[in-house]
Amino acid sequence: MSLTYYKAGSGSQPVWEGKDGGDEDIDTGRAANAMVLYKTNPTVELKAGIKIGPLVNGTNDLYAATIAADAKGDVGIKKITFNVNGSTEVTASAANLAFYRGGTDITSLVTVSPSSGDITTASDVTVEVVFATEEVIASNTSQNYYLRVTGVTGVTTGSNIQTYIKTDATYIAPTTYALAAAAKNFVWTDRTYPASLHSVSSPDWVGSYLVKTLGSTETYTISK
Repeated sequence: MSLTYYKAGSGSQPVWEGKDGGDEDIDTGRAANAMVLYKTNPTVELKAGIKIGPLVNGTNDLYAATIAADAKGDVGIKKITFNVNGSTEVTASAANLAFYRGGTDITSLVTVSPSSGDITTASDVTVEVVFATEEVIASNTSQNYYLRVTGVTGVTTGSNIQTYIKTDATYIAPTTYALAAAAKNFVWTDRTYPASLHSVSSPDWVGSYLVKTLGSTETYTISK
């Protein structure tokens, strides 16, 4: 739901300013920016707020995120998009990417793309993780998720890999998952529709606009 506030004129029968007879000028009467209301909302943060870690040849956690649902209701997560940068001498194959919930490997429950190629190039590489079925985080609880890669080679002194979860800069009205996923990086739902009606086809999926805290300010850097 979105709301916009307008100034009301004075008098015994006030009308919102910007309305003159039958004419309406929305911009003239606007008193504040639009507000977006959800049944519940997620928060995302680097696990324990830690932004740096070691980089080694072999297995590395590229990102550790804690995703929480507030006390008002369950949150559903379907798509998470990561941005990865790495030193050119380091090789990390997308074929070796894995995704964990806590200590459990749930790679078989998600689709990770790309599925091949080196993800640690000097330029930005997008890695998408899409849950096969909606990942539900119960109200007032949190889960830790890890983007992990094995078989890393070429690490020398000064090598590094930098990763963050991409955010969405603009609002999208609630829609189906498919439409939200086509346009947004982080797709979630407040499960507004009753359980019997909620699905990937129900219009209660949105992007990460105003979700705290995503983007490059929350970069996790591993280095040697």
